[in-house]
Amino acid sequence: MKLIKIILAASLVFCCAQVFAATQSPTDMLRKVTNTAIAELRTAKAKLPAGKKLSVKVMHDIINKELLPYVDLNNMSRAVLGRNAWANANASERVQFKKQFTDLVINTYASALTTFDSSDITIYPVRGGYKGKDIIQVNSVVQAPGAQPLPVVYHLEKVSGKWMIFDLSVEGISLVESYKAQFAPVVQSRGLKALISSLQSHNEQLAS
Repeated sequence: MKLIKIILAASLVFCCAQVFAATQSPTDMLRKVTNTAIAELRTAKAKLPAGKKLSVKVMHDIINKELLPYVDLNNMSRAVLGRNAWANANASERVQFKKQFTDLVINTYASALTTFDSSDITIYPVRGGYKGKDIIQVNSVVQAPGAQPLPVVYHLEKVSGKWMIFDLSVEGISLVESYKAQFAPVVQSRGLKALISSLQSHNEQLAS
């Protein structure tokens, strides 16, 4: 159940993810891009006939625009695979895994994205401030219609002078650690190639 909450909350969090200029407040920028992303979803839905859902392609377009350029997928891929598995993987396996992991993020969040298009989000100031720091966390609460408030913590790192999301936690559970816990048994018992193949099959089903 908690993993489902992570997936649903992350669909909103990541679709709103942007690179934050290091000279600007991460919280102010986060509020701005969050509102922009939600407005984009609502505009897209308003153009559809009553009762019709947004297509997978539209969801993919939004995520590709708002997510991929601005989330540190390189570090996330290494983190979810684990230090040893990543070190033992060859260059080709790393490329294949990153692609399938990226597709997993896109496809999973595409299916849940509209759940949060009417949510209220409260983003709190960074405790202790953010100036002079390279890693920070930003606390927030997502209030979806008819649901309990959901605490979401953004984990950001300064990369080349810009803030980028490298993980998030929902109700204290790390998205990266959740994926890592799912992937590790497969790698240990069947190998990395089996994990890549499994992710590819899963992604093809989600995208169909």
